[in-house]
Amino acid sequence: MTTRPSIAHIGMAVESIDSALPFYRDVLGLTPGEPEESDGARIVSLPFGDSTVELLEPVAPDSPIAKFLARRGPGIHHVC
Repeated sequence: MTTRPSIAHIGMAVESIDSALPFYRDVLGLTPGEPEESDGARIVSLPFGDSTVELLEPVAPDSPIAKFLARRGPGIHHVC
């Protein structure tokens, strides 16, 4: 039997979790977890089937997420 690879989570870079959350909560029906902070980002996890969507908001202008947003704008930051 072969095992299928799975996606643990998808990190979505957003400028503001408060602005992005209504789409994920109200349109997609996902339930957000409590905010956490790590690596210069505020993170809200939303379970999505067997995976999770993580909204990543920068907390400092020189954080990796802030630099990503400046270069590429909001969107998929990583798939893990």
